[in-house]
Amino acid sequence: MAINSKNAFYLGDESLPTKNMQIEASPEQVKQYAHEMKRCQNNLLYFAENYFYIINPDEGRIKIKLHKYQKRFLKTIKNNRFVIFNTSRQVGKSTLLTIYALWYVLNNPDKTVLLLANKQDTAIEIFGRIKMAYKELPNWLKPGVEKWDQTKMILTNGSKIIVSTTTESAARGFTINLLLLDEFAFVECLDFDTKIKIRNKTTKIEEEISIGDLYLRLLKNS
Repeated sequence: MAINSKNAFYLGDESLPTKNMQIEASPEQVKQYAHEMKRCQNNLLYFAENYFYIINPDEGRIKIKLHKYQKRFLKTIKNNRFVIFNTSRQVGKSTLLTIYALWYVLNNPDKTVLLLANKQDTAIEIFGRIKMAYKELPNWLKPGVEKWDQTKMILTNGSKIIVSTTTESAARGFTINLLLLDEFAFVECLDFDTKIKIRNKTTKIEEEISIGDLYLRLLKNS
């Protein structure tokens, strides 16, 4: 259990430990915690299905149960530097971004994640999911909190998550290690003529193509 030392919790919230929080545990528990931490660090899907909570419209607050395509989604993000997903609505893509963002900052010190959405309300709502999932984690699994507000989370391992709207100046002044764009099709600073580089996963061949042509190609192959 947590020992309530002075300033052990951010604003007194016992789900938001600070660097001053201490955990009282037996040697067996310490061994178990270390094993689980290592397993979560090495296995994104294990972390998601065992520790990540969502709000289900029918069941309330539950651990997420990943579908096969959602597992492929997460593996693709983890194993590739640049990824674009062309999906239908209500497939859980925003939730999957929150899983990866939280897992990334928990296990990688001194990193900055920038999560952008087309609207401020959307960005704040998505960030709310990340913050809820963080609070539901056992305290022994998470770095402590240094800053916690509507658009920013800074952890004691030096990593942070920042959310904002998708504008030309959104990332100005930041060194970003992980950039996540929700509702990318609605980014106003881009259009169908904007050129991007893509690489064929099988052949490794790179090409420059407009977003419009890529969109048409994806439709043809879907």
